[in-house]
Amino acid sequence: MRRTLLLLAIMSVSTPALANHPGDQLGEAMEAKEPAFEQAGATRPA
Repeated sequence: MRRTLLLLAIMSVSTPALANHPGDQLGEAMEAKEPAFEQAGATRPA
């Protein structure tokens, strides 16, 4: 019973944090929000 309640509490707290995560498009999302953001390992246009 205790384990079930703990699991439900953890799941209810972590779900909102993942709800609007851009996933693979994180670089594009950050570039849109922050003009000075540069992706690590990205090549610069010449």
